[in-house]
Amino acid sequence: MSDTVYSCFDVETTGLDSRRARVIEIAVVKVTPAGETVGEWSTLIDAGTPDLGRIDIHGIRPNLLVDAPTFSEVAGDLMAELAGCVPVAHNASFDVGFVTAEWARAG
Repeated sequence: MSDTVYSCFDVETTGLDSRRARVIEIAVVKVTPAGETVGEWSTLIDAGTPDLGRIDIHGIRPNLLVDAPTFSEVAGDLMAELAGCVPVAHNASFDVGFVTAEWARAG
């Protein structure tokens, strides 16, 4: 039996360019090769901007981010969710690009 676990992750953002737009939600679902869900984690993120982009697409309104943590505050949790797993994303270059940009901003 394989010990492989896939961390399927997705981000919601304020735009399409990771140099200017910010992540406002991250979700991770861990699954086995058999398709069994073995973990779930998600968080809204306060990106520090009033411009949330296409609310009609992501559905995240400003009131939802009032008490949300910053990316810096959840970076360690995200790393723990991805550690030891095979990362999977539907549009990997987009999601990885944004997460990488946020980690760079966080220092």
